Amino acid sequence: MEINYRLLDSGSDDDIQQWLDLYRVCFHETMDRDYWRWLHEKNPFYKKTKPLVFIAEINRRIIGSVSVIPSQIQVKTHQDHYFLNSCYIYGIMVHPEFRRQGISSTLLRNIINFTKEEGYDLLTVCSINLFSYQSLVHAGFTSLTSFTKSRGYLSMNGIFKNYLPILPQQISKTIGFPISGIFTLLFPKISHTFKVQYGDVTEYQEEINKIHTLNHSQNGLYFGRTPPYIQWRFSAPEIQSKCLTLWDGEVMLAYLILDYPETNKNVLIEDMFALKDDEYLVSILMSEAVAILKKANVDSMWTYLIEREGNHSKIFSVRHGFICHSSALKTVPMARFLYFPLKGDMKNEIFSDEKQWNLMVADFWFFEKSDY
Repeated sequence: MEINYRLLDSGSDDDIQQWLDLYRVCFHETMDRDYWRWLHEKNPFYKKTKPLVFIAEINRRIIGSVSVIPSQIQVKTHQDHYFLNSCYIYGIMVHPEFRRQGISSTLLRNIINFTKEEGYDLLTVCSINLFSYQSLVHAGFTSLTSFTKSRGYLSMNGIFKNYLPILPQQISKTIGFPISGIFTLLFPKISHTFKVQYGDVTEYQEEINKIHTLNHSQNGLYFGRTPPYIQWRFSAPEIQSKCLTLWDGEVMLAYLILDYPETNKNVLIEDMFALKDDEYLVSILMSEAVAILKKANVDSMWTYLIEREGNHSKIFSVRHGFICHSSALKTVPMARFLYFPLKGDMKNEIFSDEKQWNLMVADFWFFEKSDY
């Protein structure tokens, strides 16, 4: 049977429904059409064609797909400050009946060639299994760094749902109270004199943009929190995004963005920024966030962090109440961040050093909704 490769027709209800059905089969979760249209059509950073969704089909049956989500990355050097038109590869999927036939590799080649023709500068992707990692490396992607998942528990319900779900309820209550108390102590309340504000992310979009563009302490690549990106990214259906900020007078020193899903109580730490990566400011943010989340009866909060030494990583440790879920396999770490420059005149040294990338928390994991 001949496999046909083409762009998905967003005007076709059948194409969209088949994509949603394939997503459910491949990722064992559902995505509604409102979220699909927001993710693939409402993005403000498309250059020409939208949506950028390539599909593989046999006799009009969609058996594979790969999508890209446009965004911007800021580059700061000693001489210049500019933006790259980047695309994040999302939803690489092939129906189980048709895997290991080269379909994902062909889809990747199609999306690389097409985004290059469209004028984008860079592709980024996060691989979560060995097979996809090997396919990406074979396609020419460079692996930059790995991520670990860290989750902090704010209630005994959160702990037992994730680790001891088979225990009888009475036993859970008996041993859960002291365990929950221990985790509570691991999140100390920090006294400080900074002004704290908490509200919708869009209320702070100009200040977030300012702190990113004017206050980078080093050269490097920064995932841009520009006002257009904030307006789109934090308007996602089913997700409520809140911003916690610290101020010294009229100057924003740090912020933390939390994503609240409508369906359960596992909150994502979506983004975090502190001037000069100040560990004290990050500790204050976490202290204030924990107080807010406990009041809202949230069970847990989680994030993905780069596997490297640094102040932020110290905050998200067992010492502070977080359990780290290691991403390391014997052959290759499971969660890997990779990139592919699309323009031949782009110098690879811009991207090759992971210290150049502002990847403290992984924005793209927002799109992978399974952890909610």
